[in-house]
This record gives sequence, structure tokens and C-alpha cells, in this order.
Amino acid sequence: TFIQTEQDKFKDLSNRSLIGTDVRYRFFSSQSYGKGYIGLGALLETIKYKNPQIDPNENSMRISSYLFYTKEFDSNTRFNAYVYYQPKIDQLSDYTILSMAEMQFPIYKNFNLVVSIKANYDSKPPISSDVKKYDVTQSTTFMWKF
Repeated sequence: TFIQTEQDKFKDLSNRSLIGTDVRYRFFSSQSYGKGYIGLGALLETIKYKNPQIDPNENSMRISSYLFYTKEFDSNTRFNAYVYYQPKIDQLSDYTILSMAEMQFPIYKNFNLVVSIKANYDSKPPISSDVKKYDVTQSTTFMWKF
């Protein structure tokens, strides 16, 4: 079960909120090759756009399916990757694909350096601006696990 909210001025979103649930199945697990998971569920989505006169706010239900892979190396460095596919239940041509790959490098105890790349695709982005269907983000951050 999950709850999420986000704002994104680059996608003309004032707010996107989700609530949902899914089931996850680990389809492999090995010390040498890592762990692989597949998930399937549903989510309720509310989107409030910056320009609702052109892009009306949305309330929809989506299927949420994903693949997730993780591998921890002997140095405690961790690799994570996922891809989500989230079509609207009543309009399968309206979907998002979210993907990410990251490396977490331990620096000191629970403090890590994280290098990641994310690629997102929205089949029907807002029409009120020049928001593209495809977006790529690279980031380098610090993470404290507690």
C-alpha cells in the first residue's frame, strides 16, 4: 500500500496525488545475481494542472505494474533499477512509463552517495504548454539511512 504526492513545474503539475496497493512477487533471489521482483496493482490518481482552463484536472484509476531489480555487491555498493507501466483503466492509450537506475556507494556508516538516472514517458502530457512526452533526469545526491 502506498501514498504519494508530488509537484513538478516542468510538467505543469500543481499537484499529483496517488493512493494505491499492489502485490509483489520475488521471481529470483541469489547471492551472485541479486533479486528480481514483479508487481501488479491499482492506484487512484488526482492531477491538478497549472492551467486547468486548458488542461482540466483529472481523477482516474490506473493499473500499476512494475519490474524491480536490486543487487548488493561485496563492497556494500547497491544497484537498483525499476520500470513502471501505468495505463488508465478506462483508456489504455493514456499511460505513463517510469524507469530508474541507480548506484548507492557507501561513504561512512549509513551515509551514501547515490548516482541515478530516471527516464519518464507520458503518452498524454498537458497540452497547455510545450511539455514533452519524454523526460530524462540525472542526479547525484547524498542519502542518510536511518
